Amino acid sequence: MSSSITRTVPEVGYLDREIHETFGFAQMVRTGPFVHISGIAPVTGSLTTLRLVGNTATEQLQFILDIMRKLLASEGLKPDSLASWTIYCIDTPAVLEAMPSVRDFVGDHWPASTLLGVTSLFVPGQLVEISALAYDAGFPATR
Repeated sequence: MSSSITRTVPEVGYLDREIHETFGFAQMVRTGPFVHISGIAPVTGSLTTLRLVGNTATEQLQFILDIMRKLLASEGLKPDSLASWTIYCIDTPAVLEAMPSVRDFVGDHWPASTLLGVTSLFVPGQLVEISALAYDAGFPATR
């Protein structure tokens, strides 16, 4: 098993690489079979064109889960590889109401989960953000 760390910023219709370079973070970090996914916010664009996607918790969660699916796919993974995730939210009742879309995303492969109420997130109007840890059961065969 490789002991290397691989940091990537996959092109999946999310944030421009400029944001990662400016703030000094990778969207994904692989350490052996583990794939760490930085917080996914409901935004697109660059520092000068940053745009919030969705006005409701449901709309924002749908965007986040779509980006999560694309990020996982960039590593050859699916939602059933999620080991855990943390959901940060401004409006806990609204996010709880939108949770059926989260349940549909993971199906019968429930990750360990933490839901945290916070007072602010990356951009004004943002209601939710998700960071995650996935496990690649096929590693190193898939690398």
